[in-house]
Amino acid sequence: MRGQGLMLGDPEAIGAFRINPYSADPTYVEELRLAFYHDVPAESFARWYHALSPDLPFAVPTTPITLTPERWGRIPRTFIRCAEDWACTPALQDLMIAEADAAMPDRPFTVRPLPGSHSPFAARPEELAAALMGGS
Repeated sequence: MRGQGLMLGDPEAIGAFRINPYSADPTYVEELRLAFYHDVPAESFARWYHALSPDLPFAVPTTPITLTPERWGRIPRTFIRCAEDWACTPALQDLMIAEADAAMPDRPFTVRPLPGSHSPFAARPEELAAALMGGS
Protein backbone atom coordinates (compact mmCIF):
# COMPACT_ATOMS: atom_id res chain seq x y z
CA MET A 1 0.00 0.00 0.00
CA ARG A 2 1.15 3.53 -0.74
CA GLY A 3 0.80 6.50 1.52
CA GLN A 4 2.06 4.97 4.74
CA GLY A 5 4.32 7.98 5.36
CA LEU A 6 1.51 10.49 4.84
CA MET A 7 0.01 10.27 8.33
CA LEU A 8 0.84 13.13 10.66
CA GLY A 9 0.86 12.82 14.43
CA ASP A 10 -0.34 10.01 16.66
CA PRO A 11 -3.91 9.09 15.63
CA GLU A 12 -4.85 8.02 19.15
CA ALA A 13 -3.55 11.25 20.68
CA ILE A 14 -5.21 13.58 18.16
CA GLY A 15 -8.30 11.43 17.61
CA ALA A 16 -7.86 11.29 13.84
CA PHE A 17 -5.85 9.84 11.02
CA ARG A 18 -4.38 13.10 9.72
CA ILE A 19 -2.87 14.07 6.38
CA ASN A 20 -1.94 17.51 5.07
CA PRO A 21 -3.41 18.15 1.61
CA TYR A 22 -2.25 21.76 1.98
CA SER A 23 1.42 20.85 2.33
CA ALA A 24 3.96 22.99 0.50
CA ASP A 25 6.34 20.01 0.34
CA PRO A 26 6.29 18.78 -3.29
CA THR A 27 7.52 15.30 -2.27
CA TYR A 28 4.64 14.93 0.20
CA VAL A 29 2.09 16.20 -2.35
CA GLU A 30 3.41 13.76 -4.95
CA GLU A 31 3.03 10.89 -2.47
CA LEU A 32 -0.59 11.99 -1.93
CA ARG A 33 -1.10 11.83 -5.69
CA LEU A 34 0.54 8.43 -6.00
CA ALA A 35 -1.47 7.00 -3.09
CA PHE A 36 -4.91 8.27 -4.07
CA TYR A 37 -4.78 9.59 -7.66
CA HIS A 38 -1.83 7.91 -9.40
CA ASP A 39 -3.64 7.81 -12.75
CA VAL A 40 -4.43 11.53 -12.66
CA PRO A 41 -1.66 13.50 -14.38
CA ALA A 42 0.50 15.50 -11.98
CA GLU A 43 -0.45 18.73 -13.77
CA SER A 44 -4.16 18.05 -13.08
CA PHE A 45 -3.73 16.94 -9.48
CA ALA A 46 -3.90 20.45 -7.96
CA ARG A 47 -7.58 20.46 -8.87
CA TRP A 48 -8.17 17.42 -6.67
CA TYR A 49 -5.82 17.32 -3.70
CA HIS A 50 -7.55 20.13 -1.81
CA ALA A 51 -10.68 17.97 -1.84
CA LEU A 52 -8.92 15.44 0.38
CA SER A 53 -10.13 15.52 3.96
CA PRO A 54 -7.28 16.30 6.34
CA ASP A 55 -8.77 14.24 9.19
CA LEU A 56 -10.50 10.88 9.32
CA PRO A 57 -11.88 10.52 12.85
CA PHE A 58 -10.01 7.73 14.63
CA ALA A 59 -13.29 6.12 15.68
CA VAL A 60 -14.51 5.55 12.10
CA PRO A 61 -12.20 2.63 11.23
CA THR A 62 -11.51 1.48 14.81
CA THR A 63 -14.97 1.18 16.38
CA PRO A 64 -16.43 -2.31 16.06
CA ILE A 65 -19.89 -2.43 14.55
CA THR A 66 -22.49 -5.17 14.43
CA LEU A 67 -24.25 -5.73 11.14
CA THR A 68 -27.89 -6.66 11.23
CA PRO A 69 -30.33 -7.12 8.36
CA GLU A 70 -32.41 -4.26 9.73
CA ARG A 71 -29.47 -1.86 9.87
CA TRP A 72 -27.98 -3.03 6.57
CA GLY A 73 -31.02 -1.71 4.73
CA ARG A 74 -32.85 -2.84 1.64
CA ILE A 75 -31.22 -0.64 -0.99
CA PRO A 76 -29.02 -2.74 -3.29
CA ARG A 77 -25.34 -1.97 -2.91
CA THR A 78 -22.72 -1.64 -5.62
CA PHE A 79 -19.02 -1.91 -4.82
CA ILE A 80 -16.71 -0.21 -7.31
CA ARG A 81 -13.58 -2.37 -7.18
CA CYS A 82 -10.63 -0.30 -8.33
CA ALA A 83 -8.07 -2.70 -9.81
CA GLU A 84 -5.01 -0.51 -9.29
CA ASP A 85 -5.97 1.17 -6.02
CA TRP A 86 -2.76 1.80 -4.08
CA ALA A 87 -4.53 3.24 -1.01
CA CYS A 88 -7.06 0.41 -0.52
CA THR A 89 -5.54 -2.55 -2.33
CA PRO A 90 -7.65 -4.96 -4.40
CA ALA A 91 -6.96 -7.65 -1.78
CA LEU A 92 -8.38 -5.40 0.95
CA GLN A 93 -11.35 -4.52 -1.25
CA ASP A 94 -11.99 -8.24 -1.83
CA LEU A 95 -11.87 -8.84 1.93
CA MET A 96 -14.37 -6.02 2.54
CA ILE A 97 -16.71 -7.45 -0.11
CA ALA A 98 -16.37 -11.02 1.21
CA GLU A 99 -17.01 -10.03 4.82
CA ALA A 100 -20.05 -7.94 3.96
CA ASP A 101 -21.46 -10.64 1.69
CA ALA A 102 -20.88 -13.30 4.36
CA ALA A 103 -22.68 -11.17 6.94
CA MET A 104 -25.61 -10.43 4.60
CA PRO A 105 -25.76 -13.37 2.16
CA ASP A 106 -29.26 -12.41 1.02
CA ARG A 107 -28.04 -8.93 0.05
CA PRO A 108 -24.64 -9.31 -1.61
CA PHE A 109 -22.81 -6.48 -3.27
CA THR A 110 -22.96 -6.06 -7.00
CA VAL A 111 -19.26 -5.70 -7.79
CA ARG A 112 -18.28 -3.57 -10.75
CA PRO A 113 -14.57 -3.56 -11.56
CA LEU A 114 -12.83 -0.48 -12.87
CA PRO A 115 -9.21 -0.06 -13.85
CA GLY A 116 -7.19 2.53 -12.06
CA SER A 117 -6.71 4.29 -8.77
CA HIS A 118 -8.60 5.03 -5.58
CA SER A 119 -10.21 8.03 -7.27
CA PRO A 120 -12.14 7.01 -10.40
CA PHE A 121 -14.28 10.15 -10.08
CA ALA A 122 -11.16 12.14 -11.02
CA ALA A 123 -9.46 9.78 -13.46
CA ARG A 124 -12.39 8.22 -15.32
CA PRO A 125 -15.70 9.86 -14.38
CA GLU A 126 -17.60 8.54 -17.41
CA GLU A 127 -16.62 4.94 -16.66
CA LEU A 128 -17.53 5.41 -13.01
CA ALA A 129 -20.94 6.82 -13.93
CA ALA A 130 -21.60 3.92 -16.29
CA ALA A 131 -20.61 1.41 -13.61
CA LEU A 132 -22.88 3.03 -11.05
CA MET A 133 -25.75 3.09 -13.53
CA GLY A 134 -25.38 -0.64 -14.14
CA GLY A 135 -22.96 -0.87 -17.02
CA SER A 136 -19.35 -1.85 -16.79
